[in-house]
Amino acid sequence: MTNNALPLPPTISKEAQDFITNAPPRQALPFHLDAIKAARQFNEETWLPEVINYAKSLGVTWAEIDINGEPVLEVTPANYESKNDNKALLYFYGGGHIAGSPEEDLTITSPLANQLGIKVLAHRYPLSPENPFPAAVNSASKVYNHLVSTLGSTNLLVAGESAGGNLALATLLTAREQGHAMPAATALLSPWVDVGSNSDSHAVDIDPTLSMDSIGNTAARAYLNDDEAHLTDPIASPIYADYDSSFPPTLITTGTRDFLLGDSARLSTKMRLSGVNVKLNVWEGLWHVFEFYPQIPEAQQSLQEIGAFLSDHLND
Repeated sequence: MTNNALPLPPTISKEAQDFITNAPPRQALPFHLDAIKAARQFNEETWLPEVINYAKSLGVTWAEIDINGEPVLEVTPANYESKNDNKALLYFYGGGHIAGSPEEDLTITSPLANQLGIKVLAHRYPLSPENPFPAAVNSASKVYNHLVSTLGSTNLLVAGESAGGNLALATLLTAREQGHAMPAATALLSPWVDVGSNSDSHAVDIDPTLSMDSIGNTAARAYLNDDEAHLTDPIASPIYADYDSSFPPTLITTGTRDFLLGDSARLSTKMRLSGVNVKLNVWEGLWHVFEFYPQIPEAQQSLQEIGAFLSDHLND
């Protein structure tokens, strides 16, 4: 089944319907470094100028900083108040572990920064295949461990999208193993939690943006250094981890056309049955990380709900 075989959902916004109608054909990404680098460049040239203009329109500012030896893009709200210096949202961008950047995700981090009134720290973690698993987890752990020790767990939030959701979970699972405190809450946007492609939605070709065949399988091979032994490692595929009530309150968002819908469903079920305070928001007719697209009204609504959830759990 292809996305063109389905009628447009009549219940979603016209903007979302137009997005599905006008989505360009997906291209298969070869498992080759030159092809991956070309895809990164294409994304930067295609999205970045528009993203930067949108972020500027919201009045946020951003600057590269160093946290415990790791590069981080610090996104500051338009009306930032110094009373919030001791609070932060640690954010991990998406891109299948092979592409993406903090700048490309300003469409998500900028509105969240403004809504929360705190700085968003978007970690510039190392990408694969140049830096395969567990390089990104090791890098992210250095940032998280420093922040939770300096800010305190009740003042720290964690969020991530797609591969960034994978990395957010992997970072928290690693922190738990090391005896570090959990953050106040976490939000996961279309998280990729099973790199082995075992979720039902991985095989259903209705996402207008991505699929396992177009990018997912190549991304998995690159991230795991083409080593199938890591497919069920709980730090590489957090669906295989053990969860309990010590894990932070978690919000998961996805859509019925998200090719990772199954990952979100499986994760929320596992967390719920393990005693985690978890909430799953499934948006009708929408696709993978639809929150990335500010022209979609549902994206703005979802980001408002994500911000409200995180704010409710942040220490006053």
